[in-house]
Amino acid sequence: MKKVFNLSIILAALTAALTFSSCGNNEDAEAPEIIISSVTDNSVFGQILTDNDLKSVDLQQDGRSVTGWPKTDFKTVGQPIVGKDGNYTINIFGLTAGTKYKLVAVDKNDKQDSKEFTTTGGGTTTGGEIQTWSAKLLGAQNSSNGSAFASIDGGIFSQSQSNANANIIDITYGVLSGNSGAFISPSTRGSLGFNTITGGTITHFVKTTFTAAQFTAMTDDEEFATGITATATDVRNIAVGDVYFFQNAAGKKGLIHVSALVAGASGSVTINVKVQK
Repeated sequence: MKKVFNLSIILAALTAALTFSSCGNNEDAEAPEIIISSVTDNSVFGQILTDNDLKSVDLQQDGRSVTGWPKTDFKTVGQPIVGKDGNYTINIFGLTAGTKYKLVAVDKNDKQDSKEFTTTGGGTTTGGEIQTWSAKLLGAQNSSNGSAFASIDGGIFSQSQSNANANIIDITYGVLSGNSGAFISPSTRGSLGFNTITGGTITHFVKTTFTAAQFTAMTDDEEFATGITATATDVRNIAVGDVYFFQNAAGKKGLIHVSALVAGASGSVTINVKVQK
């Protein structure tokens, strides 16, 4: 009987020790750790490591939860936080560029970690620098105003000045039959019946779908540096409000916005130009 009593005491002591040990490990578990590995203009990626399962993860902006947060489902594929056994993957999309966020992870023991991050973009210049020329008036072939323009320095040149500046002139203006105003490559001006520019370089043009407001808002070449191809050496029937793309012999790309137009061979066109530096 004494042996049975001693055995009972031993088993009770072991059970108490194991219970205490288990509770101790749970309480001593470390708080979650958020690791941010990559941030773009609209997304963030990383990991959450924890000794215990996650209870919730919250995405905050200006101290408030973003719509749809916090998250408590970490098992469904496609959720922004997915994982188990102490290892969770962060794949959050649809964020706003140039915005500061805070990610807060809470485990089952209410221990937590937080990390702040800021998405890229949001007003930072991502395109190349441009030069802007405003209210440049070019005369038609019978006008006293110069018909040739150099986007490199904003210069306007008359017929008598054109040959001496042929290496920099890349846009010319003229009115074709049918009263069609046109931007013309210096290299082909003579073949269309206008004054020949000796040594004139080639420029290609194409009409774009940019609006005047979009043109005005551009502060770099991001919107026209790629994705637009021009193959014609002149563009005709130009109209007020239209925006035209050009690429000169030096490879520089730019846009021409028509702000005013006086019809006829003695008329003129007023343009605004944005061109790569």
